[in-house]
Amino acid sequence: MVQKLLHQLNPLASDEAYLSFKQEEIKERLEFVALQLKPKYQLSEKEEEKKQAYALKYADSIRLPIKQASPETIQQALARLKEEFRLSEAVQDEQLFPLFKGSSTNKQAYQDELRNHVTIFQLKKDIYERNQEIKEADSEIKSRLKQENAKAFERLKREYQKLSDRNDKEKGQEQQIENIVKRQLQAQKEYHRQQLQGNKQQKRFQASPSFMKGLSQILGTKDRSQMRALMQKVRDDEREEREKVRGR
Repeated sequence: MVQKLLHQLNPLASDEAYLSFKQEEIKERLEFVALQLKPKYQLSEKEEEKKQAYALKYADSIRLPIKQASPETIQQALARLKEEFRLSEAVQDEQLFPLFKGSSTNKQAYQDELRNHVTIFQLKKDIYERNQEIKEADSEIKSRLKQENAKAFERLKREYQKLSDRNDKEKGQEQQIENIVKRQLQAQKEYHRQQLQGNKQQKRFQASPSFMKGLSQILGTKDRSQMRALMQKVRDDEREEREKVRGR
């Protein structure tokens, strides 16, 4: 839905850079989901590299363990968030933001959430770096560093609380996307298995345009009735794919 709407929009000149940025993000996130769900042994070297690059670029500030929050690990995610914030500053049509974050989102709330994620990443990086220092520090310095970490953890809790109102529907959509891709991959696996029995050649997974379009629509849909309709469309596509497999 979001991708379709973006193609239909006639944005203000000030908003074009932001829209292009978000369109590319949606495309990459969908590709990342497919790569995550594809068995590791089926990934080519190029696909594995792309998967790892996406993992860094789209790292989740909340889920990222502190022990992994090195400056190198969070660099790309921070750069992406800061670039998104910079581009959002120029947006004049605030009706664009609900396309990506829900009907109740305005520019201020949108930017506040970006700030939250940036702060969380930075706090985790600071704690990570102090933990590295603690390993080599003497008792007095260790005590000071641990006190600073304790304060940072309190700030982390406050930042988490700001994000705790994250829309449950969005979480449900993410799970639906994952489940749909899993089913599609399973259908493709069965198709490849039957091909292997016939000619011993296995093809790489290629999501159909209609499948990726369905994923994109689900990713951006906020209306329950639209969600149900889109989910039914994807199920119909899956049934058609299974019938093709049986017919070969």
